[in-house]
Amino acid sequence: MIKEIKLDKYNLIAKACVMHEESEDTENHIERIVAVNIKGSISLQAMTGDFGIVVYNENMLGFFIDWKDYESLRKELNIHEEDIDFLDNITSDLIDSVINNIANH
Repeated sequence: MIKEIKLDKYNLIAKACVMHEESEDTENHIERIVAVNIKGSISLQAMTGDFGIVVYNENMLGFFIDWKDYESLRKELNIHEEDIDFLDNITSDLIDSVINNIANH
């Protein structure tokens, strides 16, 4: 079981969660949980929402970075809000970090 994952490239911690998909009329949301085991995952998906950035498997278990942590790092690195590449880089690092972490456990 893994409680959190430190991203490989950026100084951020992704926390364990359960993803909840809602109907078309409502937002997806996450529920923070203590730990997950996603080692035998068949697939991973990534998305952003009001909660932040999340990577989760077919069982809806995964890891997320909330917007507060993302914004703190963006300000610390003096990255402008308009820099969409930074969001893409964080998302890619989250995906890679989750894959690397579950491959090594």
